[in-house]
Amino acid sequence: MATGEQVSETAEQVTETAEQLTKATSHKMPRRIFVASLLNAMPEALVVSGLGSATYDVFAAGDRATNFYLWGAMGGATSLALGLALAQPDKSVVVVPPGSVRPACPTRAH
Repeated sequence: MATGEQVSETAEQVTETAEQLTKATSHKMPRRIFVASLLNAMPEALVVSGLGSATYDVFAAGDRATNFYLWGAMGGATSLALGLALAQPDKSVVVVPPGSVRPACPTRAH
């Protein structure tokens, strides 16, 4: 499992890449490029995508056996990610988009 320090370093690398691309293009970083940068920085992560656009972005970054595409199971991404994290504690789990966590509040409350 990735340590807090490793996750922080990865987040810093992704943020730095995003800032460089934003400066180079003088506008916001495209979502698809951000997702690809994040997933490239975490090649061993289990990736759960919940909603349509996010799922397309994850697939465009490169299909891999550790991607779990839910294609619109609103709120289901969080439950699946929690199950994956509990079943494979040595792996990092990424949920795309992070906003998928909000509809799952009842899941987190149980």
